[in-house]
Amino acid sequence: MRIPSWSPRSLDDLRRIQDYFDAIDEDLSERIIRSIRSTTNRLIDHPRSGLPIGDSGFRKLIVPRYSYVIIYRVIGDDTLVFRVRHMAEDWHPA
Repeated sequence: MRIPSWSPRSLDDLRRIQDYFDAIDEDLSERIIRSIRSTTNRLIDHPRSGLPIGDSGFRKLIVPRYSYVIIYRVIGDDTLVFRVRHMAEDWHPA
């Protein structure tokens, strides 16, 4: 399995998260982004470790400690991250 790919929307999500927390605490911002990326990198060895979201083909992986959810899909040998959302947000794929 290869390193997960990030959709433009998921990269926008990361920037939004980083911008928000940079304004509060840059060290916290770094820890959150690092945790999101580290959790996503677990998909390299365990692409189906996230829970399926209904019959949509999407899966979700929870980022420990920070309540973010990574929405992704496994397509052949590739893993594509679609969104990174906080659990309090509407994170269900459309």
